[in-house]
Amino acid sequence: MKDYLRDLHGLLAPHLAGSTPCYIAIDAAFPTSHDLLHHYDLENYLTPLAHHLREHPIVLASATKREGAASRITVGKAEPIELAADDWLQFSSRFVASPFKSALRDQL
Repeated sequence: MKDYLRDLHGLLAPHLAGSTPCYIAIDAAFPTSHDLLHHYDLENYLTPLAHHLREHPIVLASATKREGAASRITVGKAEPIELAADDWLQFSSRFVASPFKSALRDQL
């Protein structure tokens, strides 16, 4: 796992350089023989990668899983959207400690 994260860091870090807020999205593909509703929790993919890239200003991390042959990771510049006050569509939070699940629950 350490080699995998180090290799990913080497590939992704140049695209995350600087102080511009960015996002990371994982699209995890699995063979049709896998039951996607059991196991393969997406946080098990996102958490180690986000922790390994913690020196970069990642403001959004997301993941999806599907049947398929190839997985991919996308990174890019995160840009805030402007919404009317009554059109609440998102929630932002910043975590400084673990466990993040209980911190998120408290903030929501």
